[in-house]
Amino acid sequence: MNNTMRAISQDELGGPEVLKSTTIEVPEPGIGEVLVRVHAASGESAWPDCSSKQTARA
Repeated sequence: MNNTMRAISQDELGGPEVLKSTTIEVPEPGIGEVLVRVHAASGESAWPDCSSKQTARA
């Protein structure tokens, strides 16, 4: 198994422009934890746009 993996990191607040593709070491699972291999993931969400300035009011 390779000792590195690709990840998306975020070092500051902001929109998609602050996301960076990086290579990191594969984490070692601790006691009672498992490591799950993900072959594909989507960055698009089915949730409403959380970055909009509109807020829900009760």
